Amino acid sequence: MKILLPQASFKRLGARRYMKYLIAASLAVAMAILLPIWLANMTVNASSQFAPGDLDTTFNGTGLVTTSIGSGNDTAYRVLVQPDGKILVAGAGYETTTTDYVVLRYNSDGTLDPSFADGGIAHFDISIRNSRAVTITPLSDGAFLIGGIYGWNASTNVLGIIKVNANGTRDMTFGTSGLATVFRINSLAGLFILPDGKIIAGGSGPDPSLHSRMTVYRLNADGSADSTWGFGGEVQIFFPSQTEDFGRSMAIQPDGKILIAGSSQTGNTPRFSIARLNVDGTLDTDFDEDGMVRTPDGGLQVVTGLQVQPDGKIVAAGNVGTGSGDFAVARYNTDGSLDTTFNTTGYFTTGIAGGDYVESLLIQGDGKIVAAGYSTSAAATSAFSAIRLNENGSLDSSFGTDGKLLISFGEVNDRSYAMTEDGQGRILLAGITGTNIGVARILQGEMPTPTPTPTPSPTPTPTPSPTPTPTPSPTPTPTPSPTPTPTPSPTPTPTPSPTPTPTPSPTPTPTPSPTATPTPSPTPTPTPTPCPPGGTVEVSNTAPITISTVAGPANPYPSEITVSGVGVLPSTADAVEVTLNSFGHTFVSDLGIVLVGPTGAALLVQDGAGGSDEMSGVTYKISDAGTGILPEGAWTAGAYKPTAYFTGDSFPSPGPGTAYNHPGPAGSNTATFASTFGGTNADGVWKLFVVDFANGDGGALAGGWTLTFNGEGGGECPTTGSARADFDGDGKTDISVFRPGNGIWYQLRSTEGFTGYAWGLPTDVLVPGDYDGDGKTDGAIYRVNADGALPDFYVLRSSDFTVMGVSWGYPGDVPAIGDFDGDGRTDYGVFRQVTGVWYILAATGENIIFSNPGDTPVPADYDGDGKTDGIVYTNGTWSGQLSGGGTMNVTHGEAGDKLVPGDYDGDGIDDVAVFRPSNGTWYILKSTGGTQTTVFGSADNIPVPGDYDGDGKEDIAVFKPNGQWWVLGSSAGVYSITFGFGTDIPIVAHAHR
Repeated sequence: MKILLPQASFKRLGARRYMKYLIAASLAVAMAILLPIWLANMTVNASSQFAPGDLDTTFNGTGLVTTSIGSGNDTAYRVLVQPDGKILVAGAGYETTTTDYVVLRYNSDGTLDPSFADGGIAHFDISIRNSRAVTITPLSDGAFLIGGIYGWNASTNVLGIIKVNANGTRDMTFGTSGLATVFRINSLAGLFILPDGKIIAGGSGPDPSLHSRMTVYRLNADGSADSTWGFGGEVQIFFPSQTEDFGRSMAIQPDGKILIAGSSQTGNTPRFSIARLNVDGTLDTDFDEDGMVRTPDGGLQVVTGLQVQPDGKIVAAGNVGTGSGDFAVARYNTDGSLDTTFNTTGYFTTGIAGGDYVESLLIQGDGKIVAAGYSTSAAATSAFSAIRLNENGSLDSSFGTDGKLLISFGEVNDRSYAMTEDGQGRILLAGITGTNIGVARILQGEMPTPTPTPTPSPTPTPTPSPTPTPTPSPTPTPTPSPTPTPTPSPTPTPTPSPTPTPTPSPTPTPTPSPTATPTPSPTPTPTPTPCPPGGTVEVSNTAPITISTVAGPANPYPSEITVSGVGVLPSTADAVEVTLNSFGHTFVSDLGIVLVGPTGAALLVQDGAGGSDEMSGVTYKISDAGTGILPEGAWTAGAYKPTAYFTGDSFPSPGPGTAYNHPGPAGSNTATFASTFGGTNADGVWKLFVVDFANGDGGALAGGWTLTFNGEGGGECPTTGSARADFDGDGKTDISVFRPGNGIWYQLRSTEGFTGYAWGLPTDVLVPGDYDGDGKTDGAIYRVNADGALPDFYVLRSSDFTVMGVSWGYPGDVPAIGDFDGDGRTDYGVFRQVTGVWYILAATGENIIFSNPGDTPVPADYDGDGKTDGIVYTNGTWSGQLSGGGTMNVTHGEAGDKLVPGDYDGDGIDDVAVFRPSNGTWYILKSTGGTQTTVFGSADNIPVPGDYDGDGKEDIAVFKPNGQWWVLGSSAGVYSITFGFGTDIPIVAHAHR
């Protein structure tokens, strides 16, 4: 066995380092007594003959570099050689009491590169808790991404990605304020840049039962989650019959398929486990039929290194055995089977010292395989260690001693965690030595010619111009009486933590049945406020729609556009317009086009127009406000009405078939955009289905299509707020719970998938709403302080993930939030039951609303003016002042009812409604007239109405003690999903829209 020790001198090391060296020398003697196996064939690298595995003395004179950053443990977890030969090392650097992300750049000779960051070392403090950088991913412009794990709170680690410029400075435009966080990964295995700029990250994350699972995430180039991939950007892998899966290493194949490897286990029997995903995030069934391989052979336990050979075979390295393990390397065929040409069994294992641990894997240019890590003796001393195998799985005897190598820096704690190869075939190992970062470079054979390190030119330091200090203007302090002046309080930093991913479970659904109900007192129907002039929203999908010469659907089918922030559409001529961009076809009348809105409403916009004429590159608009119908010959650019010269054309699945509104002139049909889409919610996915109904001719919408929504011209105002508990701003209520036991908000977001974060105490009152006006619900709590101090509102803003808070109200007040001034933001509000007075703190100022003592506040927009009304409920009566003028006094409900006001008919006015636990019935007094009575739920259910399907109408829904949600969607119908425990608090029950 070969152990390599550095040649040192007092001059080179300095007094402090030299003392360490003397200690190391003594340690080496002790190791010789304790571990004869290590030294049976020991040689010291002082020879002038260089062999593969010898230290490269052109690297810092010894082949070893030690760098101290702080007073605690500094560790390297990844090493990368740049095209210019400079060496990047990423890891953790100790700073006072915690570790930070650190990136070091060395010249090829082992000296720190002074042109990089601060003397060659870049420090990134991204958390008040420990953090460590574990990946380096280069970008084409010389910058690179650093991925790592940082402490979000005292018990939870999350993935954090930063972008570092070529000079070592941090790019603050990446992610949110320079940081992209993925809460669902708490152990990072790999980070990759795809050809389209998107980012793949993977590792381990918790499943719904808080067991670890291999987890892969895809992000957009800016660090945001790619909601088009997997489940809101996330894919979790569940190995059959295994309770825990851990992702420890990753690789991307040349065909874009994603490999993640580690271990899966039930009990204490981990085994090599590898999963392969297709480019779209689905499991690759060509890989062991189900996309997952678990290798029970040979006791192979945990994969910690993964590489793909040029021939597509997969090499995995890790550990075998328990306690003092050995190195293990396995090779798999492309279908996931073990490659029996590799050491006859498909795997190779060997020991080096007392306990051997693989941390990295490298396939060299000549096909040889290097596995590296560290080896630990019974005396708890350790050294860098490596083995090299030939392509057939046998030890390469030319490397080190019989294929094995130990490298000691002379410290008790020498551990290698990372490995790479430079352009001259030299291997670099990086990790920790003692309490410092250690890097070793070893040779392939002959000593290479040293690479000269350029001396950077001195850079003049600019002299900053003096900047005048602005004098802040005095701000008047509001002093409501008898409520104290709101004073922002110091607020604790929110502590998001990864949490279980919900698993939707198909469940038999009860059919709601109409039930007789007592006739309530009539409710006055307020007059909707007409929309003000102005306001146009235009959304496009510019991807071409190709129309084949073979009859059938175009490609894509359908083409989709996602709309948000428009709300309920008025029934006006130009409320909806569709523009077809750069249209061409060689026989135009073959074509039919149907537009389907988010609620399922469908309009045939064009069918049979144009006759036998040929058109090319024409952009035109179809709208109720068009100048006329499309002609039976070719047409030019302009605006036309929906036109169909044929009847009965069927648009195949997933198209609507013949279930669409027909505009004519064929038949007696007169459907329009207004009659089809007026009064529906525009927010959601719009679909354009294009079909060529005859063979022989083709064409394209080369520029895709555009939707335009116009708000001018009267009509009822579109809904301005998002759905209650809408955390991703897509106009749909998100299923979500608060768990008092750990203070975590668990959210199943309809477009962004699952997330969770800790925010609040078990005794806090939930008051979620859109406080920052970005269209997304913010996590917010109302805290009654035990010491008698004024209560506090704390808000975790979705727009920038910062915290804002204010002291507002007196002990004993009830939080009563809403948008009382109609500015699109949730306002702080409390209701003082002893006096019957509302105290509102809005962005536009303070407000007081008088009511009756002892009442229950039920704030909602009962008159449709876009402002929350201060209405109260007492003994079956709803009463109070309406913000649009006048008062409300309605009898509806009885003792024991739960109050559930909401806009159940989608007219922009909240309806008076109750849920009666005694009979599981919902009684809804609709503002459009009439009463809806629906049996849905039981006595132990919590009513959780919300707009779950995004059609602008409140859906009836309940949360059951077994954690099941049952939703009666106004568009989507009845469905259920299991999410949360019975002791959780459903967030939507406390949320303001």
